[in-house]
Amino acid sequence: MLRQRESLADDSWAPFFDTLTDVNNDSEKLKGCFNIIIDNLSNLHTARLSCADGPQYYFELNQAKQVFVPENVSFIHQFFRFSHPEVPIVHRPSFSPQEAHPVLLMAVFLCGSMHAAPSDVALSTPLLFDLAEEYAFNTLRGLLDKYVNHGVMETDSMVELARLNQVLQGALLMHGLQFIMNEPQRRERNRDRRLPVLVSTIRKLGFANARHSRVPEGEPVDWDEFILKETQISLQHNRDIGKVVGDAATMCLSIGTST
Repeated sequence: MLRQRESLADDSWAPFFDTLTDVNNDSEKLKGCFNIIIDNLSNLHTARLSCADGPQYYFELNQAKQVFVPENVSFIHQFFRFSHPEVPIVHRPSFSPQEAHPVLLMAVFLCGSMHAAPSDVALSTPLLFDLAEEYAFNTLRGLLDKYVNHGVMETDSMVELARLNQVLQGALLMHGLQFIMNEPQRRERNRDRRLPVLVSTIRKLGFANARHSRVPEGEPVDWDEFILKETQISLQHNRDIGKVVGDAATMCLSIGTST
């Protein structure tokens, strides 16, 4: 089994994932996306250090620069190979690392790292999970307050809702990922603090009523709207909000069977 995992550690099998081949096409743009994630994590860590109260999460800049690099792009493929079948909340055909919100890209990348063949980089990624979780949920709260509670839309509402939807996906993935670590403090924090945020967000966004609308004959399909509705329906998970959030933790099953 280890030999099989080692064979998946490079990108030799990436062409079989035809909907994700663009991952490898623009490494400079992907590097820029990773730099945004690194900067955001670094800024959050600095802000946390200046707070007298509250938890202090680990962050080492040099380590983050070794983790978030295009050379580790196989983490993204491994996410869709192993985690995605268990928690299919990301619309795989339209997912583009270069266009995804930093929170979603980060979450997909870190989830995929759990399936990587043992290496110094892959084994070090769990050290970043606490700060990454905080970053995801801080971003989610900020967007929810801005776009839902106060109704502030900087651009087209569909664009903003899609952006919020991606952050919600990333936060949900980080929530599930933390349960895999089998650490009581992480699980308690996610059960008592993160779970209510996720449930409240899904309800406020009205995902329980998410439906594909019928397109009149002869009119073109709005694919952006279709993809947004598709991800909302996936998050809603047959209208059982509690199951949507709880199923994120089942990623541990796929990780356990892939080792």
